[in-house]
Amino acid sequence: MVVRDSLPVVVWCCFHCGQRVFWNRRKWNYPPEEIVYKDGIKHPGGHKMKKLSIVLVSALLAFPFSCAKKEVPQVLAQVTFIVGEAFQLKNNDWAPLQMGGSLRENDRIKTAPEASVDIQIGESLVRVKESSEVTLARMYKNSETGLEENTLDLAVGTLLAKPKKLAKGDSFSVKTPTAVAGVRGTMFVVEADPARDTTIKVMDGKVQVAKRIPALESIQDSTVKDSEVIKKLEEQVEKSAVTVTENKECKVEAKAVDETNKKVEKIVDKVEKVEKAQVTEEKKTEMKKELQQEFQQAETAKVIEEVASQKSIKTAEIKETPANKELKKEFETIKVAEPVKPVVVEQKVVKSELRLKANPGNASIFVNGEMAGTGEIKMELKPGTYTVKIQAEGYQDAQYEYEIKSGETLEKLVALQRPLPLNRLRWNLDVRETVTSVIYWGMDVISATNKGMLAAINRVTAVKRWERDMGSPISSGIIADGNVLYFATADENLHAVATYDGQVLWTQKLEGAIINNMVPVVTPLEVLAATARGNVYSINKYGAVNWTSKLDAGVYETPMLANGTLFVSGADGMLYALNAANGRQNWAADMGSKFKFVFANNVIYAVSYYGAVSGLSAVNGSVLWKKEAGESVAVQPLVLYDRIIVAGVKGRVAAFALANGAPLYVSELGAQVRNNMTYTDEAIYVSADKTLYALDRDGRVQWNYATQARINTAASITGNEIYLGLDSGQIISFNRFLVR
Repeated sequence: MVVRDSLPVVVWCCFHCGQRVFWNRRKWNYPPEEIVYKDGIKHPGGHKMKKLSIVLVSALLAFPFSCAKKEVPQVLAQVTFIVGEAFQLKNNDWAPLQMGGSLRENDRIKTAPEASVDIQIGESLVRVKESSEVTLARMYKNSETGLEENTLDLAVGTLLAKPKKLAKGDSFSVKTPTAVAGVRGTMFVVEADPARDTTIKVMDGKVQVAKRIPALESIQDSTVKDSEVIKKLEEQVEKSAVTVTENKECKVEAKAVDETNKKVEKIVDKVEKVEKAQVTEEKKTEMKKELQQEFQQAETAKVIEEVASQKSIKTAEIKETPANKELKKEFETIKVAEPVKPVVVEQKVVKSELRLKANPGNASIFVNGEMAGTGEIKMELKPGTYTVKIQAEGYQDAQYEYEIKSGETLEKLVALQRPLPLNRLRWNLDVRETVTSVIYWGMDVISATNKGMLAAINRVTAVKRWERDMGSPISSGIIADGNVLYFATADENLHAVATYDGQVLWTQKLEGAIINNMVPVVTPLEVLAATARGNVYSINKYGAVNWTSKLDAGVYETPMLANGTLFVSGADGMLYALNAANGRQNWAADMGSKFKFVFANNVIYAVSYYGAVSGLSAVNGSVLWKKEAGESVAVQPLVLYDRIIVAGVKGRVAAFALANGAPLYVSELGAQVRNNMTYTDEAIYVSADKTLYALDRDGRVQWNYATQARINTAASITGNEIYLGLDSGQIISFNRFLVR
């Protein structure tokens, strides 16, 4: 049995100086062939390996212990630019990332939606895009040679990398759950999606990409690591690497890598079982011989061949899409700030000691992320700041930063606390009117009621920051753009209201109301809206009408703008395509009955009120395919991944393939679905009567949350927070993930 997460550090003794070196085999696959420290002593590594740029970091430098007489220099990274909300993990909690702040090796950061962070590591630059999480796994600069070794571990999201022009011996790499990308001076993009697929786009230079096989990285026993079979597998990983050149991209498919990893895991388990067997040497030799014979069989040979295969790494030309063109331009905005100097401590090492005892006695103790012992530890350390984390089943984790001073013995007793009960609810605010819409904006939740009250509520304290009586029920949904809220009231007026204080900026009279929680379409220059009397408007950002268009029927669904065309669903069952520049009709298609729709990939996916699901050409409205959902529909469909998600009034959630409408799954929730669905990377959120359900991409219920009254709004989600409005007059805030 291969242990995957406990005791990830093995102790290796350098035969030149006899000192212990901690080597984290989970982070780096191979020991170096040879390391030369400042003292001039050469330290040989393990087996020879092919020279691959993806094998970047000497395992002997993974922890702040060294055979060298002087402190190993580490680079301080600097935050040079922040847009939106970004966070750094500190003391086991996410704290806001500070502009101009410093980051150290193993620091972890994440970005909120619509946020990005620029980080300078030495003279190399990276931009962490929205909804991403990355760890600065390795930052090292040799103070004498100036050579740099930098490794980033991207868990999810998108990262733009712009390394400095690397000299021979420099290295820069990005790891994802399924791939390792190593370079020698280039500009490239790494995307790790929630499904763990990895996409690498090379804008300039070359990137070498290999599969990441966790079963090999997690081997901790040196005898297992050094076995012939394991060496053979590691060599095959190197062979699987592909070189991606300028204006090309490659995709590493997680499913294929996972399947290979499972097969490798079985081989590793067999090797480990033999190597760790408590038997005589004669018996062990016999077991190894049997194992070798087994590995020569076709099945194992096929696995070894599969590891070397490049089938799971698919390369192609980068498509000339607007998004990819913007990516190339974006690299020009990533610029070097003041050089970040490496921190090098040249002082003579004076022994210091950390003595720590934990309660309960079976608690695991980690120092700088590495397992140091159980219950009680005594460690000789060099002066510096160390992160100590203590964990035990049934207790809350504890994490501390300890400063070890030269010649000091630091003694600590840590008692872990029993956990608090698990809970999702954050707060519950009674506004005493039926809530018709809630959205988050900045640090506020914006709410609207059926009596016309608009309010901004602090997301943390649930205190109203301002409140505005609009004098008429708010009949539409709310959309925020910049610092302005746009919505309509039942007296047939469209309003623009300032987010910061609720002041009405302008009001435009309409012919007909915007109802059914429809929302206006907002662009940088205009607001597009359609009314129940069939009037379509373009209004500039100052409230003046640009143009109007009159349709043959009223509009009860939110229009959609794509490629200069405004698509509108008429109550007469017609799909109207209007020129967004002047409102003139390009074409119209008869759907046969009222319908809701969504636009994606130049296709309109429509769902009639009676349950017919169709795919239509966005060019002329011709039907590409049509299927039956089997249930009346009252909410807008979702396009997610490769499927369209439809929810019926009786609680049936169904998915159909975008390509041909083939049914993929049906989930029964058992209660009416009346509010639009929302989604995040992890789940689809569907409210059915009084309960909010979180479904995975295949329709399985991950969890549900029951409220005290019928849910009256779509879920508004940001980070770990979910907001709902109830028809009983409450606004509730609760957590997506369970917290104590």
